[in-house]
Amino acid sequence: MTQDMRNRIAAALAVILVPVMVYLLAVNIREVRRRAHPSRESAPAVVFPAAAPPEIPMPAPAEIDPAVLKEQQNVAARRPARNPFYPLPAPSEPGLPAISVPEDAAAAPPLELSGIIFGKTADRRSAIINGKMLGEGKTIAGYRIVAIGPGEVVLSSGTNRVTLRLEP
Repeated sequence: MTQDMRNRIAAALAVILVPVMVYLLAVNIREVRRRAHPSRESAPAVVFPAAAPPEIPMPAPAEIDPAVLKEQQNVAARRPARNPFYPLPAPSEPGLPAISVPEDAAAAPPLELSGIIFGKTADRRSAIINGKMLGEGKTIAGYRIVAIGPGEVVLSSGTNRVTLRLEP
């Protein structure tokens, strides 16, 4: 018998005997536990009613410590006046403050970026502005397209630069 055959027989025995030994060990452990606690199997299960949660006494408004009340008022005074995650209201709504617009943005013509086709080279990049497909170097409303990026288009007119961002 060669060494290769001996190795194959040993591997086959290991594959068969290991699961058998694990099973026998599990059965033996279960039997030892049953013998150690025989009353567990014969005793009926006892169910206790759920206890009601204890009542937590809330202090009356007069019982609040004045120092704690003062600290709560200080914290409330430092809170922001509005939710920073809520968008600002439109200025046309009555009774609401108007939104201030920078001067250079107010001078810009109404340009609407509705899409970008972005390629690896400049001749393969295009932007759809005011419904027209334009490439880098082309002009629209007096502005020349300087650069087209994956999410924005940079336009320039003399010293004035405008960046149009694609809204998600």
